Amino acid sequence: MHDSVRPVAQLYGVNTQLLERALDGLDEGDLRRPPAEGMNPPLWIAGHVASVRFSLCAMLGAPRDNPFGKTFFRGSALDLAALPELSAVRRTWTEV
Repeated sequence: MHDSVRPVAQLYGVNTQLLERALDGLDEGDLRRPPAEGMNPPLWIAGHVASVRFSLCAMLGAPRDNPFGKTFFRGSALDLAALPELSAVRRTWTEV
């Protein structure tokens, strides 16, 4: 790894740890329930953060196909029933 990106890589590692802690212990209902009116549920936030990593890959010259398409893009219609399982989001997060 080039020294110039090492701090960014460390931040992404911390980001992963924080999100994992935030999701720990939440059941499927909690993951799909917005915490308040007008807010996104934890599962959507996790998917959004994973999707942003695909955008970063493209900016770095290594584009990859996001299996979630535009599901987690800002401004996308939110269909709670159509969101993937957390395990799929975690797997994709790890792979990207």
